[in-house]
Amino acid sequence: MSRAFIKEDVDPPERSGRKRSASGLPPGATNYITARGAKRLQDELKKLRVANASSERSIELEQILASRRVVDVPKAPWNSVTFGA
Repeated sequence: MSRAFIKEDVDPPERSGRKRSASGLPPGATNYITARGAKRLQDELKKLRVANASSERSIELEQILASRRVVDVPKAPWNSVTFGA
């Protein structure tokens, strides 16, 4: 890439102090998850606890599970998409 149009004397913008949650959602957002997905995360967390592994992943899983809202899998047919109520 040509460096002719790049301002070298300008500092890059600083990142804001806001941090996303472990699920990747913004703070306060609802974390929708299926019952199967919640069970898989709970099983993974149990394995980490049995192994006494206090890792970043276990903290991340606890945060995800604390903010979860379990939803049912929609009934078939899955070939149509609807928005709204």
